[in-house]
Amino acid sequence: MKNSHFKQVPFAAPSTRENRKRPDEAPEVPTPVPTPRARKIPAGLDNAMKMLRVLVDQNALLQLLQQNLRFTLFLVAIALLYIWNSHQAERQARKADRLLRELRELRTEYMTLGAQLSTSRQQSNIALVVDSMGLKPSKQPPYKLIVPAAEE
Repeated sequence: MKNSHFKQVPFAAPSTRENRKRPDEAPEVPTPVPTPRARKIPAGLDNAMKMLRVLVDQNALLQLLQQNLRFTLFLVAIALLYIWNSHQAERQARKADRLLRELRELRTEYMTLGAQLSTSRQQSNIALVVDSMGLKPSKQPPYKLIVPAAEE
């Protein structure tokens, strides 16, 4: 496996008569241990890092806040309003959801009661209830009562 960020160390050949060093030659300098290359930082990130270093400096940050105190307070107030508004929106959404669930329950109850009422209005069901009281349905058709007009 070849790593491009490590220097290549030459392979040492076995010792032969031609490879042996003469005593009058200078000793060979050892090859340094390979070290990883430093990564290049993109230009935009480098600028951001520089600005961050400037902002991290406590004195510079304190001085900047003092110079722009009104604007800073304005930004804090807007942030607080934003947080409050999001909480209110969540509360309203929960309330609307609860009311929708309650409306579904009431609609179901209304439909159930309507169905029960329509079945209890049927003549056969009324006859059963009245029969337990001792009343029977009439065999004669209804007739109209005519009241003579009072003469003056």
